Amino acid sequence: MRTHRSLSIAALALAAPLLAGCPTGPSAGSYAVAHSPRGVATELRVGGENIAGELLELRDTAFVVLAPTRARAAAGTGATTPAGREVVLVPFRVVRRGRFAQVDEPYVGGRPGAKTFALLQHLSRFPRGLSAENMARLLASLGQREPRVAGT
Repeated sequence: MRTHRSLSIAALALAAPLLAGCPTGPSAGSYAVAHSPRGVATELRVGGENIAGELLELRDTAFVVLAPTRARAAAGTGATTPAGREVVLVPFRVVRRGRFAQVDEPYVGGRPGAKTFALLQHLSRFPRGLSAENMARLLASLGQREPRVAGT
């Protein structure tokens, strides 16, 4: 009887840390994507251009970023359109370096490694990708027919 009781106490002592829960990653308080539906903040260097914005989705060959636009001349009117937002397709092959909030590993261009790719996909606004129909709606709402392709 005493041996059974000793084993029960030993098992409880070993299980107590597991039951208490050991934090092994970011808490909801420090995990940015837990606070809003937005994708992770992204900054990519492409040639002489910095593209900073929200990571919407990660495709097999490119990042899709919702980025601020600069004021530009409206076609044929002489007026300027106000700065707004635009969808930018950023092929991996044109990126020289990048930074992503919540990602510690540096990104130096090319297709991200499998671990980083999976993490960025998870941190994007649309982890499963945007359907063609939803992409068309988003582009229309921003006055675009198609994403601007960076590096071209």
